Amino acid sequence: MNKNKILHIITDLNTGGAEMMLFKILNNFSKKKKIESFVVVLMGRSSLSDKFESLGINIKYLNLKKERIPSFRALLKMYNYTKLFKPTIIQGWMYHSNLAALLLKLFLPNNVKIYWNIRQTLYNIKYEKNLSQLVIRILILFSKYINKIIYNSHISKNQHEKLGMDKSNSKIIYNGFEFNIYKPNPLSRKKIRAKYGIPDDAIVIGHIARYHPMKNHKMVIHLASTIINSNSNVWFLMVGKNVSNHN
Repeated sequence: MNKNKILHIITDLNTGGAEMMLFKILNNFSKKKKIESFVVVLMGRSSLSDKFESLGINIKYLNLKKERIPSFRALLKMYNYTKLFKPTIIQGWMYHSNLAALLLKLFLPNNVKIYWNIRQTLYNIKYEKNLSQLVIRILILFSKYINKIIYNSHISKNQHEKLGMDKSNSKIIYNGFEFNIYKPNPLSRKKIRAKYGIPDDAIVIGHIARYHPMKNHKMVIHLASTIINSNSNVWFLMVGKNVSNHN
């Protein structure tokens, strides 16, 4: 039986949208005999590592330092993992991992397909860190040589293509959610309201995003202020990495 062997490259396994979506895909693939998965993590073990490892999938960590250029030794390790696994598809997750997939392409047979996964909007490239800006521009330069560039929204696709990302090989795959799992939970509702002193009859509006200019927390706070001034029974709950009272 011929198997599709998919090598996933991802920056880290911290809690985030891309990481959780990869987990859902791997969890689904683990039940399919015709698909074999392997994961290379550019950084070290993190908050979701145990969850991923519970799937019984081979996971290797390169232990790179954050915002550092990969060393030759790390690239060699990644190449050796790839050579042993013999993937039919290499799937990059987000910019830095897409670049890693691009570097691997230089040393692999032409029949190995390279897919990029871009899972964020890009309203202004200047919002990104300097290294990330450089990585994005390199990806744009070589994007025409990739088999498929996957986006999770039309906005993301249009923004990246406006910057110069190749248009001929793009594909939109929307995020999928399981409604038998993600549904209203009366117990959680009561617990959260009690924790923050929110009245039972209040309207609660949630904003869930990491602290980053593209998430526009400033606009959310401005809107919240306007709404609360006209209706004191509306509460806003902001959740996300590095979101705090200090910023």
